[in-house]
Amino acid sequence: MVFVITRRRALGLAGLVALGGLAGCSSPSVPGPAPAVVRPVFTVAPDPYPDDAARFLAGMPGRAESPFKKFEDEKQWQAHAASFDAAFDRWNNGRRPRIAAFQRTELAGPDLASATAFYPFGGPDVVHAMTFYPDSPEYILVGLEPPGSLPKFGQLSETGLETQLPHVRRTLSDVLGKSFFITRQMDLQLRGQVTDGLLPIMLVQLVRTQAKILGVAPVTLNEAGDVVAREPNATPANPGVAIDFQLPGQTATRRLYYFSLNLADAKFKANTSFHNLLARPARVVSMFKSTSYMPHRKDFSKIRELVLNRSLAIVQDDSGIPFHDYAAARWDVSLYGSYSKPYGSFSYLVQPDLQQAYHEPNRAKPLPFNIGYGYNRAPSNLLIARR
Repeated sequence: MVFVITRRRALGLAGLVALGGLAGCSSPSVPGPAPAVVRPVFTVAPDPYPDDAARFLAGMPGRAESPFKKFEDEKQWQAHAASFDAAFDRWNNGRRPRIAAFQRTELAGPDLASATAFYPFGGPDVVHAMTFYPDSPEYILVGLEPPGSLPKFGQLSETGLETQLPHVRRTLSDVLGKSFFITRQMDLQLRGQVTDGLLPIMLVQLVRTQAKILGVAPVTLNEAGDVVAREPNATPANPGVAIDFQLPGQTATRRLYYFSLNLADAKFKANTSFHNLLARPARVVSMFKSTSYMPHRKDFSKIRELVLNRSLAIVQDDSGIPFHDYAAARWDVSLYGSYSKPYGSFSYLVQPDLQQAYHEPNRAKPLPFNIGYGYNRAPSNLLIARR
């Protein structure tokens, strides 16, 4: 089941900006507009190598000048390319067009098109972020896994065909087939192998959506929330990576950030750098999917507050923010699919008020795709909330 929530428009954009940070959701008054603050924009240096490496790992033919071009005649690479062609054909002809059609009718609008898309607990799930929010100029994904780096040509050319390519395929099979990454398997398949984190997996998804990678840079945040360069061997509080890319037929450069950080209150409430980062965009839209129900826990209250205070719209399955936190005075909520209780080992986290809402006549609309836990074994749900 999927549900979409949008915040009541009575707050207005000025109120949305002013509510940035960790202001309590039950505040009876709305502060005046916050003064505009112009922050420095981090520059990612143009570099053709990330696109070359991404296409090699994705099983896609490279440009004539690519250092990986000579490997395209190898049987192992050709088998890898055929396997990925089949996997992405299933995605592109199955779940993706159904999500895209749903997005156009249920989650579109000029007020959302220019918004930064925030995906806490999203890890490297680029394909769903870009399908639910296809027009966002900026994406911010968060997970616990390290951002990693792009292996040098020597590392990939010596070991890539035998070791790296199978790991990439196995890791992406979960998100393409089940709609979510399995963290334990992702760790086993990537951490300590040729790559040291998630960057290659994200690049593969981008080029398989026909994006051209313009450049990649290791980044972190300063205290003001500005994105700054990160030394490759440094271990700052918010290690991340910035990816600049371009989509076919478009001239605008888009950016995707991934940051590795802990969203539990014990760590997150003191992470002023990240709070300041999320206070920058004038518009924010958010997404939760397959979160292991972390937003339901008491010790994840700060990320709930931040998302509720900053988001113009939220799309989530029932593992996102609890239904009772979407106050009717502030949000228009639409429900989709079917909900009885969470799937599998999470069944004890049933939400009686959400059950009741789904039982109301004509309240829930059909959901034309499966998503989240259950992956074809149980009905899916979505919620969309609009301010």
